[in-house]
Amino acid sequence: MNLSELKEQMGLTPKSSLSITDRAVEVLESMVGKAIEIGTATTRVSKLTAEIAVMFYDIVTESGTNLKPTNATWSDTRKAFEFLCASTGNLKAETARRYMNDAVKLLKPEGEGVEFNGKTVTLEKPVNESPDATRMRETRAKKNALFADSKGDPKSDDELTRDQESLIKLGGNENLQQAGKIAKELETRDRKAQADSAKADKKVATEHNNKIKSALPDAGADARVVAHMILSPSGSKEVRFVESVMADYQKEFGKRS
Repeated sequence: MNLSELKEQMGLTPKSSLSITDRAVEVLESMVGKAIEIGTATTRVSKLTAEIAVMFYDIVTESGTNLKPTNATWSDTRKAFEFLCASTGNLKAETARRYMNDAVKLLKPEGEGVEFNGKTVTLEKPVNESPDATRMRETRAKKNALFADSKGDPKSDDELTRDQESLIKLGGNENLQQAGKIAKELETRDRKAQADSAKADKKVATEHNNKIKSALPDAGADARVVAHMILSPSGSKEVRFVESVMADYQKEFGKRS
């Protein structure tokens, strides 16, 4: 498939702008092949994802020669990938999008990076310079300035709470609106903290369960009953409690064996 054929399949006119090349279309077809493999693979998913990331990097940087790709090339490559996954790979758009997101995460400067021509490379997503995107960035910057100190660092929850109380005391529509924005930010932070805590608890509980399961493969029926009762603690306190119980039980069980 060439670029003209791709445009036709996407419902675009020959004069429509699509910031990719004929060579990129060939690479995209290979990317779709890897995406199809992910859908059927039980292993090697991370390897296939990395291969998609490498090919995406190859396209948008023009084989590594342009490390500052345009937003149009970046976006059009993603758009064409999702289209081809759906049209030739029978993958749902959200599935293709998830595969691409996973690949792009590897390319982020804070990500793992990928191997390209013998080097580990990362890539910053280009800034969208459209008027709407610029306006949104400016709005976001103004909003974030309310939650930052003079150095631009995020204020603590206590600092924001004090600011909120001061604004409420001052009164007036504008001050009350700002206080409302701070309240929303504090609520967002609280939800994130709760989600992070729940994720951490789940990780600890999973590690705890795996420890018990691996420690009692040949235990007797009585030990398996105890293990079954404590394999699903609901939080970190319960984890510490059942681990102490399990340690005492194993100590006693070891004496009898």
